[in-house]
Amino acid sequence: MFFARKPSSSLCMFLSFTALSSAQPSPVFETWKDDPGTYHQPAYPLIFIASFRDPQIGNGGIFGTDVLEVGAPSRGQELLMLLSDGTTERLFPLAGLHDGLVDYSLGPTNGRINGSVTEPSISIDGRRVYFSYFHDALNFQPYCCGTTGHSNFDGWPLGEDLYAIDIGPKIDDPSFPADQLRVSRLTQTTDWYANAMNPSVTSATELPTGGVVHNGGIEVDTELGRQLVFASDRKQLRNSNQGQGKKNKNFNIFTAWVADDGASLRLVRIRQNQYYTTRSTLSPNRLRVGYALSYQATTEEPRQWHIQEVRGRRWGPLYGYGSWPKRPSG
Repeated sequence: MFFARKPSSSLCMFLSFTALSSAQPSPVFETWKDDPGTYHQPAYPLIFIASFRDPQIGNGGIFGTDVLEVGAPSRGQELLMLLSDGTTERLFPLAGLHDGLVDYSLGPTNGRINGSVTEPSISIDGRRVYFSYFHDALNFQPYCCGTTGHSNFDGWPLGEDLYAIDIGPKIDDPSFPADQLRVSRLTQTTDWYANAMNPSVTSATELPTGGVVHNGGIEVDTELGRQLVFASDRKQLRNSNQGQGKKNKNFNIFTAWVADDGASLRLVRIRQNQYYTTRSTLSPNRLRVGYALSYQATTEEPRQWHIQEVRGRRWGPLYGYGSWPKRPSG
């Protein structure tokens, strides 16, 4: 759970819920409005991801938050807002409105969208939500529960892109229509190998297949200004840790500036920020100074991850492998 204060001191929080329903086209929630004796009434809006178990979809409920499932969440995860009056509204995706911002039909199929929202975070000023969206998280059953095996899945072909929604109008006025909030697509990959470390090598036996993933976007104030920090496998390298098989991609940390032309936001000057690792780094999280990240610390055990931190041009461990030679103060 991540949270950040708005200037007005109210609080937006990000949660993941699973609603048990397969008949409804979208999850339905009970809140304090339905049962004030059971449910808490928050004094601030909540932004959350919702998914619901569907008996027609094998292994439903994979949120993409596990290090082993970063590139393979179940479909049907949507971004919603719980308002202080106890009602909920879907923010993304909205069929008929956001179709041009995604690369696969929004469906629905069996009452669920064909994509999947993951990794929401709030901007420093509390008026924007960043999140990632898998376009074609269609049918995980053959990879998870059959003879093929989980580790043989290369990822959803259309990958995952970064998005942003300006929620300021909704915070100022809860009655503001959600379908009028500005939504921006920040990344779009039309060529898997456009940003490959070695673009001359395109053999499937040497480079990963599956769509490029961009996730975990957060705003951070750096020595160069306010930037978006995110994890991606856009270098298209295989991970030197072989324990997770084909889906164990090589993720590294990137930074970019968010430019606003009035109509939409876009990322400019995308740069790899973290030193190159042959394994993976994921889940950047904003600190008071710099940011933290999860770092795969070995080439042997897929679940052995440590916590590192980046402060300006310096990198070092917070918990786990290694130590600062001279730990900075503050």
